[in-house]
Amino acid sequence: MGISAAEPHDVLSSIIKKKTVTLEEVLILRRQVWPDGKLSKSETEMLFRMHKAIEYGCAEWDDFLVESLTAYLVDQAHPEGYVSEADAGWLEQHILHEGKLRGAAELEALVTILERAVHVPHRLEMLALETVRDAIADGNKTITANLSLEKGIISDPEVSLLRRVIYAKSGSRSDAISLDEATLVYDLNRTIDRGVKCPAWTMLFVNVISNYLLDQNGYVTPTRDRLREIDSWLNRPSSGVIGFASAVALRNLPETRSAGEFADIKSAFGNLSPLDDAYTLRNNDKSDGAARVDSLEARWLINHLCREGLLTLNERALLVFLKTGDYAVDPVLNSLIARAQ
Repeated sequence: MGISAAEPHDVLSSIIKKKTVTLEEVLILRRQVWPDGKLSKSETEMLFRMHKAIEYGCAEWDDFLVESLTAYLVDQAHPEGYVSEADAGWLEQHILHEGKLRGAAELEALVTILERAVHVPHRLEMLALETVRDAIADGNKTITANLSLEKGIISDPEVSLLRRVIYAKSGSRSDAISLDEATLVYDLNRTIDRGVKCPAWTMLFVNVISNYLLDQNGYVTPTRDRLREIDSWLNRPSSGVIGFASAVALRNLPETRSAGEFADIKSAFGNLSPLDDAYTLRNNDKSDGAARVDSLEARWLINHLCREGLLTLNERALLVFLKTGDYAVDPVLNSLIARAQ
């Protein structure tokens, strides 16, 4: 029995009327929503209706909403894990208010979908990143669910959110960093209070920007329509796996290394071991154009470095990383690297 079959005065109506939800009610809903392990569109929309009505919720309700949305959009998609443009638009209609995410539960749902899906429209990834960026700039404690958040100050919880989105499985270029991602991370770095150090942010900043500059492997996840074609081909009796097997029967991933050259950066990175497992994977790519900063990439970096005249700690860390990593760096960056050291 799903939500659509619920009696008029059952727990669903009660939650909407009293605008609160308890752990016991969440347990009842779990039994009503997932008796067959699947959610219908109408059931999912009812959950949104309830969520918008609730003024006093509980952590179990937020978890239930996140799990339900992920199951509906990712696990029940065809092919599984591919969120369509239409479903992305449907999700935006329910989680946005005046162009902004409604709250922390919506942000967590969006990030979880990005992590679990194989592919999502790029705008959903950027929506999540922009939401975290704006929350840091405005000191919005509600959207990040971090009661210690202060305006213009980034701390470990926000870094963790950014890391989850940037390295989500559904990213538009797999492990590589896109221009949009790199630009947003750089712009965020400019708005953060420089008087408060956050080693985790320094690490993520260097990781993201250096990856964008050094790795241009050109990999793009296959589109949802292309996966449908492949899925159809694989299951066609006259071809695909069956056809291929019949025909055969008839015919008989350089370790990164960096040594910090001044105390601030060493303090932030420790011994500057590989910054992330993800970075190590990307840096092992041997394709042409990897592990070097060409003239176009160098100009992009200079345009950002020279906006305010003085190099920040994170910018100095980035330049030292490029210098000490034995990468091929365009000579136009040499003067800035010398300033950083």
